[in-house]
Amino acid sequence: MAQETQGAQASQEALKASQVMEGQVQADMPGSLQDGMDLGIEVLADEIEAGDADGSIGSTFEERSKKYKERIKHFILMNDPLMRVVFNDIPTLEYLLQVIMKDPSLKVIDKTIQADYKNLEGHSVILDIVAVDGNGVIYNIEIQQKPEGAVPERARYNAGMVDSKELAEGEDFTKLPNSYIIFITDKDETDRILSDKVIPVVDDLQGETDEDNDSETDVRSDVESGSDEDIEKPYVHRIVRVDADTGRIFKDRQTIIYINSRMPDKTALGKLMHDFHCEDPDDMYCKPISDRVRKIKETPEEVENMCREMDKIYNDGERRGKVKVALNMINNNFPADQIVSMTELSNDDVNRLIERKKKKEAALQPA
Repeated sequence: MAQETQGAQASQEALKASQVMEGQVQADMPGSLQDGMDLGIEVLADEIEAGDADGSIGSTFEERSKKYKERIKHFILMNDPLMRVVFNDIPTLEYLLQVIMKDPSLKVIDKTIQADYKNLEGHSVILDIVAVDGNGVIYNIEIQQKPEGAVPERARYNAGMVDSKELAEGEDFTKLPNSYIIFITDKDETDRILSDKVIPVVDDLQGETDEDNDSETDVRSDVESGSDEDIEKPYVHRIVRVDADTGRIFKDRQTIIYINSRMPDKTALGKLMHDFHCEDPDDMYCKPISDRVRKIKETPEEVENMCREMDKIYNDGERRGKVKVALNMINNNFPADQIVSMTELSNDDVNRLIERKKKKEAALQPA
């Protein structure tokens, strides 16, 4: 127990040190501008097309908030801005991990949302969620709507970046904590992450990562019922390194988990994944999740905070100029790839603006 406590303290200290030393991105600062957050680009486009010459002025924040609030109603947990706010709450994050890990006793003692892991000599990453439990186990949770964001190499790199913060100079490698890299994806990624080749000796393995874990543990009563055997595979992949010659698990104590969020709702995890696609908290199974989402979507203070987060996109001058150029190119029927190249907006940004134009044109067509 003392060793577990020391491990938890070491992991917690490493996480805090990375926050201070590496310019940690906090939940109330601009994070990655993706998924639902990019809905703010449509508000910016509306302002530019309303007649303002350079897009630098326009409506007041109060006027823009009306548009933001309509969009917030449609956010789901697969959207980056709602996910970040919901799981910035430790009890809610704890519940998420309890269900995924099938461990109702799991306690989160520290967490960082939008964790900025710097690599001074290479590619840095911003991880959606990094958490530490009471035994010092590290969890990196990534919500990925886009297939390219969930490639196996991404999981491998995230794991390496997480490990890179966990040992002090000269510290023994055996002090590395157990770690889990968890991808929650919008669809089945089996063919993308797994080869068709099967190692015969490993064919019958069930993916157990803990030799002492011989039974599954039910989670809280409000989401229990069913087991993984009740549903078709593949919806969950628990990936560990295996000796190809013997089938024995390599004891590096690192696990990568892929969860298809479109799984049926027969299990505790299936019900949780169902809730990741609900706009209305009344449609959710899991009370801890629905209560948290309801608070964020219906509490005036929380809604105001979400509006201000979205407004950071509107107030980004560089982004405003790029959007104006993109709108002009779209109106002149330039192909999407050229618009991306010229403006350096993302493919998603440009496609969103193109779809916006199509919807506006369709609305003008006679019935």
